[in-house]
Amino acid sequence: MLRSRFGRAFLAIKDKLKPEISDTFEAGWRFRSADFQGVLAAYHVNFKDRLFAVPVGSGIVGNPSALSNVGGVTAQGFEAVGTWDFAENWSAFASYAYNDSTFDDDTVDGNGVVVARTKDKITPDTPQHLMKAEISYEKDGFFGRFSLSYLSKRYFNYENDRSVPSQTLA
Repeated sequence: MLRSRFGRAFLAIKDKLKPEISDTFEAGWRFRSADFQGVLAAYHVNFKDRLFAVPVGSGIVGNPSALSNVGGVTAQGFEAVGTWDFAENWSAFASYAYNDSTFDDDTVDGNGVVVARTKDKITPDTPQHLMKAEISYEKDGFFGRFSLSYLSKRYFNYENDRSVPSQTLA
């Protein structure tokens, strides 16, 4: 039998949680020619009974967080990717993805008390924009690449009042 405080926390919630489920819709198009290939895709996902960790008391006294159903999350977006062989031994790659993933509801505890104002907030660690571009050369075992990547700002908490700045890497 589980005796730790984490084990007791699990036993307290195991019969109360609902499984996280989703309705997912996706459509896309792939294209290929002699010197170009690409993909365009779009998606829409409705999550129900989304799970995340909710504090069950003051963290300073060592209370663990417990998983809780937090309502719905809607995620939608699109992506575009292409590779072009524009000259002998040379190619270019580019991709862009947009993601809009937000909570549908505020998060409440078992008594219906709001514990996090999450309605219409962006889900944590979900950048809205991701981009990458690359030029490459390859011939007879010699190769070189120059890449540029971008990742937009993302939040690291549920109420979107703290974030990690965007980053670009070359």
